[in-house]
Amino acid sequence: MAEFVTEFSAPIASASSGASYEWLFDDGSRMAGAKVSHSFARTGSHEVRLRVTDRSGQTSEITKTVQVSAGIAALGTVMAGIVPGGIHTCALNPSSVVYCWGTNWNGTIGDGTTTDHLVPTLVTTSQLFYQIATGIAHNCALTDPGVAYCWGRNYAGQLGDGTTTDRLVPTAVAGGLTFASIDVGFNHSCAVTTAGVAYCWGANELGQLGDGTTTTHRTSPFAVTGGLLYTVIRAGSKHTCALQTITKSAYCWGASGLGQIGNGAAGVADTSRVMLPTLVSGAHAYTQLDAGGSHNCAIAGTSTFCWGWNGYGQLGFASPTTCAASRPCAKSPAAITGTPGTFQLSAIGLGTSHSCGISSAGVLRCWGNNTHGQIGDGTTTNRPAAVIVTGVTMATIRGGNSFTCGAGTDQNPRCWGLNIFGALGLGDTTRRLTPTIVTLPP
Repeated sequence: MAEFVTEFSAPIASASSGASYEWLFDDGSRMAGAKVSHSFARTGSHEVRLRVTDRSGQTSEITKTVQVSAGIAALGTVMAGIVPGGIHTCALNPSSVVYCWGTNWNGTIGDGTTTDHLVPTLVTTSQLFYQIATGIAHNCALTDPGVAYCWGRNYAGQLGDGTTTDRLVPTAVAGGLTFASIDVGFNHSCAVTTAGVAYCWGANELGQLGDGTTTTHRTSPFAVTGGLLYTVIRAGSKHTCALQTITKSAYCWGASGLGQIGNGAAGVADTSRVMLPTLVSGAHAYTQLDAGGSHNCAIAGTSTFCWGWNGYGQLGFASPTTCAASRPCAKSPAAITGTPGTFQLSAIGLGTSHSCGISSAGVLRCWGNNTHGQIGDGTTTNRPAAVIVTGVTMATIRGGNSFTCGAGTDQNPRCWGLNIFGALGLGDTTRRLTPTIVTLPP
């Protein structure tokens, strides 16, 4: 598995012309889209080709040589594209314009209203975003310079604007910080600056802000305690994990009752907590990381490791133990069944109680809770081991609350699973058991 990840972007001016984009890398992999992330297996010189096909069908190509060094920050799972949340979804089109759909009770759609939308709806903002993260009822996004904006529910200060007022349109996060990575949980948000410093804000009843306290909430960004630098950060329901810059080790903090911290221990109740960043056991150097509701998965070498709650098989292997209230869990990372060996993942995306990953060739596998068809294999049978989702090749993947979305290698966004309030963006509320194309406005 590659250890060095960087981002490539076609100019916004050309991206708005309706052209299609194909990136070709010297390891044989291909990716589609105006903005992509690619993992390199080694440092040194690499050749990257961008092939652009305009609306008339005319193709042009440019070749660039890039120098990859160990100092490049890992972005983790590609977040640009389509990102499902609780019961709503947001997406970036190739021009970095944001659309959202689904429930809009607290302004999660960002169109200035609280009206639910069954189809993609333009977010009211003059900003162009390159990263977006969705939670249960709020969203945050980064502009190209790294300025953070959030919108939606704000009762715990999870929007970071210094208030607890819901925002119906994107609103700048206080503090004037420049971020490189951002993610949101149930009612908190976290981001890493371009210098690698982690900040969190919002609810903190279980220590998910990592400041060593259980302060009721923080309404603006507050530095995570410990002085470590991170490359990527991911927020679960009420816990947070991040990858340390130098060692690529994972650190977690917050809710610990179901083994979410991954340090070989677990609390005895749902209120158990760890308030400071704690090293995840195993001494693995991770290149990818994601957090689900109460579980986490990360990629190291040819294997994918998971830990935390395993009530539906979302860890991809049989639970070695139980945690609070005798629920199945893993207190330390273990490799999911099939890695290494039968398959290798290059990106992962976790939902509340299911998990998905894609290979470098775009093969999609999912496992865990499938009550609403979020696995995408045409059934509602829970999958305790990874199964291949046929009929698609994917470039990105993210999990939501009982549904899944991602961008295909053909540039088409797709969603499947639970469709309450129109979270799939298909114009209705009927669930889908297989990946279904979502039509974004041009």
